[in-house]
Amino acid sequence: MTTFRSILFPVDFSERCRFAAPFVRMIAGRCHADLTVMHVIELPVSLYSTIGHDIMLDLPAMRRAAREELERFVRAELPGIPLNTAVEEGHAAPRITDFTNEHRIDLVMMPTHGYGPFRRTLLGSVTAKVLHDASCPVWTDAHVEVPSASKQLGCQSILCAVDLETKNIPLIRHAVELGSEFAGTVRLVHAIPETGLLPEIHFDVEYRRFLFEKASDELRKMQAEAGTAFDVCMEGGSVAKVVRAAAKHHEADLVVIGAYSGACE
Repeated sequence: MTTFRSILFPVDFSERCRFAAPFVRMIAGRCHADLTVMHVIELPVSLYSTIGHDIMLDLPAMRRAAREELERFVRAELPGIPLNTAVEEGHAAPRITDFTNEHRIDLVMMPTHGYGPFRRTLLGSVTAKVLHDASCPVWTDAHVEVPSASKQLGCQSILCAVDLETKNIPLIRHAVELGSEFAGTVRLVHAIPETGLLPEIHFDVEYRRFLFEKASDELRKMQAEAGTAFDVCMEGGSVAKVVRAAAKHHEADLVVIGAYSGACE
């Protein structure tokens, strides 16, 4: 597999990062990728314009402490595998995205942070910004309050969420590579939008049938161009609801979503 030659694993030494480490090891090993484990020292905004902030913060000591903590993390969570380490300074999200461009990273792997009772907090602000700004694929874990490591890591069931835009064809081809690499079953999932104008019970049956048939035709054309014939899961409703239901039903190990797809709702 040539897709992921280099992987970046940003860590903040949290439990979430420790839970993510086995997945990073698995993906890096399967892809024979160069792995870099990175920590960003967050500096207060007010100090970026302060003269002499190196002395005020004792940055050399902060760098040494971060380097030591990073080495301890690597020894404990990723022992025995070849990797590089990096300690950077600044705001985490832009520094991570800049690093991916500077070092031609193919994949960023970073966990969500399930702090707080509200769904919007489940995706940490740093992860959300990297997902939005990174020019390479980003892997992140399931949005659960208490993550649990799988006994058998792998990607046997893969869902590829697509809309009807032709720009999703490269995404489908990418799913082919992932399915081939991990000997997994790939399925497409597509959400048929509801009108939102009438209660579902009054949703016109014929119009609904038309939407499903039109989507089926478009997806067949896209698959023909991509050279695939995957099974397709189609349901009416919001993208998030449909993709989640399909992932649960098929016990998906991995959901592939395009950054600019309608699936990214």
